[in-house]
Parts: sequence; C-alpha cells; structure tokens
Amino acid sequence: MNKLSDFEQITKLDDNSITAIFELKSDNKWIEGHFEDLPILPGVAIIFYVVELSKKYFDVNLDNASLNFDLIKFAKPVLLGSRAMFRINHVSEKSQITFSIHDIIKGANSDEIFSSGKLKYEI
Repeated sequence: MNKLSDFEQITKLDDNSITAIFELKSDNKWIEGHFEDLPILPGVAIIFYVVELSKKYFDVNLDNASLNFDLIKFAKPVLLGSRAMFRINHVSEKSQITFSIHDIIKGANSDEIFSSGKLKYEI
C-alpha cells in the first residue's frame, strides 16, 4: 500500500499544521483500475493520506479511533500528472483534523481546490 513516500516534501509548520507536496504519478498503486481512460486519485486514497499524515505528524493514534468524516468535498479530480499541496490542521481540543488540497498549478494560495474536509475522532 502506498504510504508517505508518495509525497515529495512534507513540512511541519508547527505542532498542529503541516503541508505536503504530492504529484500523482503513473506508478501510484491507487490509480490501478481507477479509471483506465482517465486515471484519477480516488477519494479513499485522499482520506488515507490525510489520516496517515495526521498519525505521523500530530502523534495521534487513529488506528483504533472512531472516525467521523464531515463536510468532505471532492471539488475537482486529482488527475494523472496533477501536483497538489495538502494542508492539514489538527485541533486537538476538538479532536478534529481539517484538510484542503490545493492545485499547485493554479497556485498554492488559489481558492481552487481538489478537495477539502473535516474529520473528528474519538479514541
């Protein structure tokens, strides 16, 4: 299974926020069969990456936690060759992780995003 090695660069901005640069390459295992004529990164892979990054960089044990995904929006598909910046924030007092994934080609500060959302956890 793909892990964090799929990211070019991961930057911990502070104890509760990170950014991670990602490019969807043809050897990414998530795109196998999803879809042959138009390979995209499936939503489940996006959630997987957010959870794995959160576990590592926020030191939160989400393996046995109850996860509630709220306000997940897949606004634009992450196509083969897309470059994206994951922005992930942890709000520990609310047991909450928020994320947005920006299209780097459009600009890291662009309002145009691939997806965004919030997940709450209970350990």
